Amino acid sequence: MVRNKKTERRWRYKPRLPSVIMGSVRSLPNKTDELSALITGQREYRECSTRADRDKQSGKKSGGGLAVFVNSKWCNPGYVTTKDITCTPDVELLAVGLRPYYLPREFSAAIVVIVYTPSSAVAARACDIIHSTVADLQTRHPNALIIVNGDFNHVNISKTLTDFTQYVTCSTRGDKTGLTALYKPLVRRQPITTRSVEAEEALMECYRTTDWEMFQEDYNNHIEGLTQCVTDYIKFCEESVVPTKKVRCFPNSKPWINRDIKVLLNRKRRAFMAMRTHRGK
Repeated sequence: MVRNKKTERRWRYKPRLPSVIMGSVRSLPNKTDELSALITGQREYRECSTRADRDKQSGKKSGGGLAVFVNSKWCNPGYVTTKDITCTPDVELLAVGLRPYYLPREFSAAIVVIVYTPSSAVAARACDIIHSTVADLQTRHPNALIIVNGDFNHVNISKTLTDFTQYVTCSTRGDKTGLTALYKPLVRRQPITTRSVEAEEALMECYRTTDWEMFQEDYNNHIEGLTQCVTDYIKFCEESVVPTKKVRCFPNSKPWINRDIKVLLNRKRRAFMAMRTHRGK
């Protein structure tokens, strides 16, 4: 009991499910500076876990290959296992099983399926392979969280995996590259009810009077240093001007749960406990 309470306190403010980032990487040399900046500023890009290179069965002389990056703070590398690897001219597939430090009780494990279908693939054959692999994973792990992600090109799997929910329904190009708003908890998606107009105007004035060309002159074409410097400056302005308030958001709390409702729930819980104790006597 004591151990469960300690675990609950430790994981109370940590996300139960990780952020999922997918990318089709080409021509890495001209993106080295950008990737270095992302690795420095975003922990999701760190620590490669599992990789599946193409083989002769794919029929390709260049390109291809799949990689899964797992944050070691969310899942121990020792509990990352390869469930399935498929490489054909129609589809490349990598299924990785994860057992993180904590998962909601309704999930026994987490399985990430990464798929790449080339533009020359036969859609019917690719769908059959994807369906058979996912169906086998569902049979072996009926209570697991399964995430299917990748570059499908012209292949449409919405009719193949009918029991899955599709979140990406458009081409992820240009400004259509993030689902942050969709995956945020409900409590974070509520409209702001109070704000400081004076602080907003002061922050806008601070940015307006900033000599942004000074940063470019100091760092020239060094993208990593420029990104880090500008990010630190923006955070400094926000912390100096905008008033902040610390609010605790619990993963199992609904958006309408406030302090008054929590007091009533605690009273109800104590009443039930007192009734059980009285009946026991």
